[in-house]
Amino acid sequence: MHPDIEIFIQSLRQMGLSLSLNANLLNSSQVTCYYICNPDGSIRWIWPATAKHADFLKFYHHNSFRAMCFVIVTTVLAKTGLLSYLKKGSFSIYTSKQSASGNRWAWFSGTVGPGRKAILWQWKPGFKTAVFFKIPIGPLAASYVHTEAKQLQYLQQFQLSEVILPESEELSNHILKITDIGHGTSRTNRFGKLPFHAVKIWMETGLKVQPYQDSLFRVELEKMVNKLSTLNDHRIPNQMLTKMELLIKNISIPSKFSSSYAHGDFTPWNVMVKAEKLQVIDLELGRKDMPLLFDLFHFVYQSNILIGNHGYAAIRKELDLLFANPMWDAFLKEHQIDSNTAETLYLLYTVAYYLNVYAQQPQWHTQVNWLLKTWNEALSLQLQKHGISTVRKIMLTDLGLLLSTKKYAVLKWMYEEIDTLPEDSDIDICITRNGANELIEALKTHPLISKIIIVKKSFMAQLELICMDGSLIHIDLIHSFKRKAFVFLNAATLLNHTRIHRGGLQVPSPEEDAEYIRLFYLLNHTEVPERYQSLLRIHFSFPVQNLSHEFQKGRQNRGWRKCLHLFQYYMDTLKSCFSNNGFIITFSGVDGAGKSTVIAHVHRLIDKKLRRKVIVIRHRPGLLPIISSWKYGKAQAEHKAANTLPRLGSNHKKWSSLLRFGYYYLDYLIGQWYIQLRYVSQGYIVLYDRYYFDFINDAKRSNIVLPSSFTGWWYKFLIQPKLNFFLYADEKLILERKQELDGPTIRRLTKSYLLLFNKLKRNSVDAHYVPLENLQLSNTLSVIFTYIKTQTR
Repeated sequence: MHPDIEIFIQSLRQMGLSLSLNANLLNSSQVTCYYICNPDGSIRWIWPATAKHADFLKFYHHNSFRAMCFVIVTTVLAKTGLLSYLKKGSFSIYTSKQSASGNRWAWFSGTVGPGRKAILWQWKPGFKTAVFFKIPIGPLAASYVHTEAKQLQYLQQFQLSEVILPESEELSNHILKITDIGHGTSRTNRFGKLPFHAVKIWMETGLKVQPYQDSLFRVELEKMVNKLSTLNDHRIPNQMLTKMELLIKNISIPSKFSSSYAHGDFTPWNVMVKAEKLQVIDLELGRKDMPLLFDLFHFVYQSNILIGNHGYAAIRKELDLLFANPMWDAFLKEHQIDSNTAETLYLLYTVAYYLNVYAQQPQWHTQVNWLLKTWNEALSLQLQKHGISTVRKIMLTDLGLLLSTKKYAVLKWMYEEIDTLPEDSDIDICITRNGANELIEALKTHPLISKIIIVKKSFMAQLELICMDGSLIHIDLIHSFKRKAFVFLNAATLLNHTRIHRGGLQVPSPEEDAEYIRLFYLLNHTEVPERYQSLLRIHFSFPVQNLSHEFQKGRQNRGWRKCLHLFQYYMDTLKSCFSNNGFIITFSGVDGAGKSTVIAHVHRLIDKKLRRKVIVIRHRPGLLPIISSWKYGKAQAEHKAANTLPRLGSNHKKWSSLLRFGYYYLDYLIGQWYIQLRYVSQGYIVLYDRYYFDFINDAKRSNIVLPSSFTGWWYKFLIQPKLNFFLYADEKLILERKQELDGPTIRRLTKSYLLLFNKLKRNSVDAHYVPLENLQLSNTLSVIFTYIKTQTR
């Protein structure tokens, strides 16, 4: 016999009913019962085998397509006497004839936990309405039942014209009898579909304005949060507790605090609608002096989490739509409510309350993990909205929390906590393929990430997280250590020997971490960077072992596996030609405008912050050598050009200029395709130090004397670079930097470049032509980097 049947019998005996599992003098009438189980095998509903109605649906929230299908099928089976097809098991009880005659009933086992209550629905012939009996299982549940009775009595003093509450009666053994007010009602999962005026009346029940510091709510909230720090429950993430403490200490709450009565569990299964009126049940968590809008937030949060686990993205969308509604917007203004502060207070109270409840439960049901994940994301967004922490720092903290449930190891880690990762550093993580996919899916829905760029290869996935404030986080999720087609370390072995870093992250054993660093740079033919040499010297006093020998000899790099790795390598290379394409950036300006300094800094920003391959090209593609190299040779010609001031050429002839221009133009015409194939298609960002615009505005620099209208006409046959920056400054500042040009020349060239860029800007659709006055390097770099980031997304 199923062990939960004993709970069923005890709950009915608690009501004073006489029944037993075997027939006797008092209980001679046999009642055969059917039951349906929860996914974990425990009994959910029990009903009599003779039932012609699916009365257990009184306990079922059916406002989804799947649920409605279940209700329809169940109703049809009941009408045709075939409900037995739904049962998972059956048993018999014996009771008196008086108890058994003519009753319709169904029994619900309740939600497992300290506050568990069994519920019996019953209708007797001649009764106008059916009734529910709430039967507590344990002292905490008994206190909840008593609280609900008190709440219903308290609410009787208010004239709730558009809110219907059940009639109630407290019976012996802490049992509460309440009328069934659900007949003819409908339910909804969307708060916006509830009748506004009825909801407004409910929200304003017990409304008052009071000082927040003197409120009972503040006292209870701080008490619950403080209690959390003493629980020492490893299932509760420390990151969540830290966020709650930061919010309590730093949020700004108006001195006047709008509070009202709150249901406490205002959810689709406790709220019904009939004739534009609310029918409200289950008030055991009702509280006075709660923040206004508490029930609104609870309805939206619980419906999105517990019905389908839609996550915080769906919650945020629904809340934003609600507060954009003119009626709710007017409600906020009428009561001077800041929705962000109201949501934060709701979150802090709800999370603190339920974490204290869940800490008392030895086993958590699946929905608890759904709740924790969503609450954590919501708390992260509140930290950002209140300006308490940077988005990047919060996001890194959440990344650590997401990793905590997976088998992983952070490679080359030399910092403290994960949120101390510098902006110009990425994070390399060894993780299983399934773990990587799960992490990616979780990151896709995180509210602080506006976009995620994913480049998948056969052995890893490269992620670029673009946070909502524009900051970037780069992550490499490695599930196989490969250089081209060669496997140089065993990822599974590394993951089996992890340790906890002092910052809380899992890292490889010192030996394997050292070997990874050594082999990675050795196989890439580069020296180990100084920062890792220091790491090895400080943390690894042992001789670095060559652990790669066993893998070189192993099966991973032989036979059909070697062929597979070669195939995967070539496929990765081929895919890289069609994804993550690069683009070209040009920098123009007179000598002394600061191009070289800007280009050097931009090169570093792209390399360190965007982690993109970057190359600098001077003036033109360079497929054709300098003209003078035909006379002096390449080396001597380049040396002579580098040591000769520009604009000192002696050529003044048109035909000579045409030949010289044609030679260099041919280099652009042919070379542009080489640059596209060799660099742009491979994901490089190409930085041109000067570009074709010099031939238009300053051809004399290349010893060419031709009208700008002629050289400018040929630009239309070249590929237009994505970003073009013209750097300029006041002539006095330029002359302080360099004295290669005189003042009039600087003014003339600057004016011609500005006119050219304005003209090209008007005629271009995709390319950007941006004049920038380069006075402060930091401002210039900020503008340029913003443009670059928009092109990489």
